[in-house]
Amino acid sequence: MRPHLYTIAADRPFLATLAAGLLRLRDGDPLLLARTIVLLPTRRSARALHEAFLRAAPGGAAGKPLLLPRLRPIGDLDADEILPIDGADMVPPALSALRRRLLLTRLVLKWGEQRGGDGLLPGQAASLAASLARLVDTVASEGASFARLADLVPEDLAEHWQVVRRFLEILPQAWPQVLAGEGALDTAERRNRLLRQQAQAWAETPPEAPVVAAGLSGGMPALTELIAVVAALPTGAVVLAGLDRSRDRTEWAAIEEDEAHPQHLLALLLQQLGCAPAEVRDWPPSEACEHSTGLAPSLPSPACGGGSGWGQDEGPRLRLELVAEALRPAATTDAWRRLPPAPAEALAGVSRYDCPSAQQEAVTIALLLRRKLETPGASAALVTPDRDLARRVAAELRRWDIAIDDSAGLPLPRTPPGAFLRLVLELAESRLAPVPLLAALGHPLAAGGMAPARFRELSRRLALAIRGPRP
Repeated sequence: MRPHLYTIAADRPFLATLAAGLLRLRDGDPLLLARTIVLLPTRRSARALHEAFLRAAPGGAAGKPLLLPRLRPIGDLDADEILPIDGADMVPPALSALRRRLLLTRLVLKWGEQRGGDGLLPGQAASLAASLARLVDTVASEGASFARLADLVPEDLAEHWQVVRRFLEILPQAWPQVLAGEGALDTAERRNRLLRQQAQAWAETPPEAPVVAAGLSGGMPALTELIAVVAALPTGAVVLAGLDRSRDRTEWAAIEEDEAHPQHLLALLLQQLGCAPAEVRDWPPSEACEHSTGLAPSLPSPACGGGSGWGQDEGPRLRLELVAEALRPAATTDAWRRLPPAPAEALAGVSRYDCPSAQQEAVTIALLLRRKLETPGASAALVTPDRDLARRVAAELRRWDIAIDDSAGLPLPRTPPGAFLRLVLELAESRLAPVPLLAALGHPLAAGGMAPARFRELSRRLALAIRGPRP
């Protein structure tokens, strides 16, 4: 049976389009949507889809009550929120991040003592333990193991490579015993077990209610197995984000080899599912397809025609074609010489700003966002991987009393408690040097168990007393 694969074009809002398609399930059975399971990459995407349902439902948030589907984030390394499956209590719990880092730090300190010399400082051991924890999660997510760790470093390489290899042997030799003593698993390993257990349960007993995997691109063997099972379920569907179906077979082969290409994981997923990009249909499925499969009110089979059900224009999407050409794999960029000039419509509404400095870049973006506020009902978003740029733009907007929602959150050191904690640590590290001391005492959270006014007065008097060279 052909897998149930769909895609939402890159020029459409993914979560809004997903929610609009799922709302069709209420037409046949008002309770079917509530029984539907939607698998999502992260908790943030689950919260965003919740809001998208409220906007897409008739009447919006002020409309009739809406029973939402069960939203399950399965990409986060949070074992308690992956999947509430039967038999999950039989899988050992996940070791907390703090406990794992402390245990790994103890192993690193022991390894340093065995090397002789002065060993490692606790701060150095904690940093190395954090790196080991990330390596453990990466190896577990990729379905690899440390069995052939010794083969990575031949004997004829430099001595420092041998030291690195001996250091990494902490993980296959000592770490399993520590986990057994704790009666726990690494978070990534527990997630893999839960995903495989759920995939096996659904393969043996397919659920009657729809199961939709949305926005997942594989990348991990356990996750890919679950996606394959969902795609094969009679009531299952896998919805991909922005799959470029205009590439030919040669280009897709190049994308499969190019790990830096944005469609690389999708290409590998389709390869493992045995499905060509041209066989993936548009989401939401057309009404004709929905009623011809006999699966209504469940999700339809992609064996029907491709219509998207949105009445969208079937003409060439110039801008998407231009972006697709810009993202060609390096091995096929020679095709650019055969392309005709891009029509002006492809870049209609696109502006380019050349900024001589990072600060002017932030100011320019802030002005563009502020200008959007002058249009009633308009919205704007800044999409950037540069966290420093996002913080600078937010600071510029605060000059006009404009508060923006940063979806990446605020780093702990930049929150008032985190900043105060950092000042206290610097104070302790400097052994009460005047500058760190006054900085910590001047923080709004510093009170010393006194009334704030009294504490501020004593802090000012202390600042006058220790002014001058460091004692």
